[in-house]
Amino acid sequence: MDKPQDIGNIEREEHSVLITLDLTGLKCPLPVLKARRQIAQMAAGAVLEVKADDPAAPLDFDHFCYTGGHKLLESSENNGVFFLRIAKSTAQLPVNKIRCGGLGD
Repeated sequence: MDKPQDIGNIEREEHSVLITLDLTGLKCPLPVLKARRQIAQMAAGAVLEVKADDPAAPLDFDHFCYTGGHKLLESSENNGVFFLRIAKSTAQLPVNKIRCGGLGD
């Protein structure tokens, strides 16, 4: 079995994974919408781990983190499945519209 490969925009820190979402089989925009709903219920600084197989997921989650002020801790891929770890922002930012391919508004 291949090891996951890093695919960029990663900051490695020690965080506890509190919630894991398996979003495989869902296509844009559902993975980000479900992650947004889950992360809204989590404490600031808590970590959400996401598993998704939508090819747009890395770009969509990078944009989600950027616009929401969250920190993308890890982004890797193994056999077409993406693994992402997101630390929830400590600040409240306005919610932006989500569009596939990571484009907002």
